[in-house]
Amino acid sequence: YALERDSESGTRTCAQISDYARLMWHHQNRTFFFQILVIKDFARLLRYDRAGVIVSEAFRYQKTP
Repeated sequence: YALERDSESGTRTCAQISDYARLMWHHQNRTFFFQILVIKDFARLLRYDRAGVIVSEAFRYQKTP
């Protein structure tokens, strides 16, 4: 699923999230790690490994079991 909207703001947000992931790789020796991205009523799960990132579909975190 596409992570960001096709806008300047969405591109900046994606770059910031990618920077956080880059810092994790730089400072910690990990095989993979997860991020949770919360925007208003929605959340996405991101799983990073050395090959890239997998992004879940956005879901309503307060209503999804």
